[in-house]
Formats: sequence, C-alpha cells, structure tokens
Amino acid sequence: MESRRQHLRAPILTQVEAEAQHLVSLGRASNVSVGGLLVETRETLSPGTEVIVRFFVPPEPRPIEAAGRVVRSEPGKSMAIAFLGLAESDQRRVVEYVRAGQAEKSAPDLNTFSLVRPGRRRSARIARRLAVMLSWQDTSGKPRQQAAETKMLSRFGALLTTYAPIEPGRVLRVSVPGIGSEARSRVVYATAATLPGRTELAIEFVGRENFWGLPFPTDPATLLPTRRRSARLPHALPVELSWEAATGARCYAAAQTRDVSEHGARLTATSAPLAGRLVQLRLAQTGRESPARIVWKSPPDDHGRVQLAVEFLRAQDFWGISFSSDGDYAQPTASAVNKAA
Repeated sequence: MESRRQHLRAPILTQVEAEAQHLVSLGRASNVSVGGLLVETRETLSPGTEVIVRFFVPPEPRPIEAAGRVVRSEPGKSMAIAFLGLAESDQRRVVEYVRAGQAEKSAPDLNTFSLVRPGRRRSARIARRLAVMLSWQDTSGKPRQQAAETKMLSRFGALLTTYAPIEPGRVLRVSVPGIGSEARSRVVYATAATLPGRTELAIEFVGRENFWGLPFPTDPATLLPTRRRSARLPHALPVELSWEAATGARCYAAAQTRDVSEHGARLTATSAPLAGRLVQLRLAQTGRESPARIVWKSPPDDHGRVQLAVEFLRAQDFWGISFSSDGDYAQPTASAVNKAA
C-alpha cells in the first residue's frame, strides 16, 4: 500500500546494472525512491544478495553508483533493490526527481502533446521520464549537446524538457546514456516550459519506429483524438489579455480569436506570458471578463505575434453563443452563427 511505504517514489525508465561478485544483471528500473529501485529484468538475483548498482536519474547524464541489497525477487521478471547507502549529492538528485514526479501527478493534464499533431494519433502515448542526450549543430555549424528529460513517449517521437532553446525544424540526434542507442529526429514543436529556464519540445523520429523498444498500447480507443467537450466555431473576435508580471505590474496585450468554444479559444496575440500562466480575458464588444489559463503558446513569428490556446477556469456562457455538445464533429447551429455575427 502506498500509505505504508517509507519513501515516496516516482516512475522512471532507465538502465540499471547490478553487479554481485562475478555476476552482472542488466535491466530497467520502473520506479525509484531514496530507499531503492524496482528493476525489471530476466537476470534476477536472490533476495539477500548484496550488489553494486549503477543507474541514471534524469536529466543528468552522470550515473549514480551505490551499494544495495536485493530485498524481493520475482524470478525472471523483477527484483527490488534497497540502497545500503547513497552519497549525499546522489540522495539530493533522487529526492528532487521524486518530488518533481509527485508534482506532475497533481498538475492538470493540459494535453500539450496532442496540440502538436491535431487529429488521429499514429501511436498511443505513455508517460515516462527518461534521461536522454540531444546533439545538433547550431546556425553557425558549431556542434551542440544538451541533456534532456522525456515526459511522454510514443512509437514515433516524444515530448521532452531541456534547458536549451531549440527552434522547430531543427534536426537532432537523440541518444540514451549508458545504452548507446541513437536516432535522428526533428523538432516539430517548441515552447517555454512551466519551469523557469526550460524549453518543452516535441520531436518526431526520422526513418525510425519505436526507438524506445517499448510495447505501446494497441487499443484503437487510444489512437483516437481526445473528444472535445464542445464544438469549435471559427470566429474572429477582438479581445484583450491582461496578467500580472513578476514585478507586480499589470500587463496588457491586444488579441483576436481564431476559433472559440464553450470552454476556451485559440488566439493570436501581440504578446503573452508563458504557458501555464493565468490571464484575464476581456471581450471587447461586450466588456465581459473571465480568468483563463494558457495551455499552449507558440514561438513568436517575424512580427512578434504569438498563437495561444486558452481554457476558462470555470464554465460559463462567455461568448454568448449556443454550442452543440456532440463532440468532435458537432457544429454550432445556423442561428448561433448569426447571433455571434
């Protein structure tokens, strides 16, 4: 039971090497805590066996090495290893990783990755955190390398977080430290992440399928686009965004909707805060206002304008339009369109 565990844990996908005398067991960790690891492997060791374990904790490429003991084993499937002592710096790395994992559990699912490729997905997605290295050449041709951490994996790509700002269209080489597998990919989406100083990327592999070597769900239901809560109506309406800056000053930006729904809108704005921030949305023609959250933000175009997707914090009739609830293929009635016009 989760409540009886001594240490909080978080899911992880990373290679683990467990060495005992002349035996070496290779496997993959499925979760980690400051107290130990659960390792999926066919090369299980007997309970009580003392080992030296080596593994990676995202986003750092440097491995952790620690003494441990096998405390539980399911022959040919998995074994639980308890640490007998972690260096203080390694303890901090594991604690920070687990805390970040717990925060992600409580954070709302903004379906960010689904915004990369609207419509039918080619592969189901699974939430896994994995340390990877990104290599590319910058605009001057200079080689660059940066550690990154995945958030979502699919058969054809991944959603990940890194410290380096990398523009869409850039070709990257993705590698997994300690395993040696590599693949070419291209960046199909990039935006500022909710954590300061980080960039969120969606990548698509080039000429490679299932780089991760994981079994992805094949249930057709997982490959369908997320069902919308209301229809969307293409409609251009002038609106104003306002938000509070870090200095406490109030910022304002002009914007125009591209399409609207009962629960939010897509906008083009002169400026906006980062994805995840709260804004106040004001409809110019009625003066109506509503708090909303930015769930997606594009990089600025050549004129400094950005594309946004916003979601209202509470249900309401903000636009004064009657929306159908028939899902993805529903359309507003003709009378609703005329009323909006």
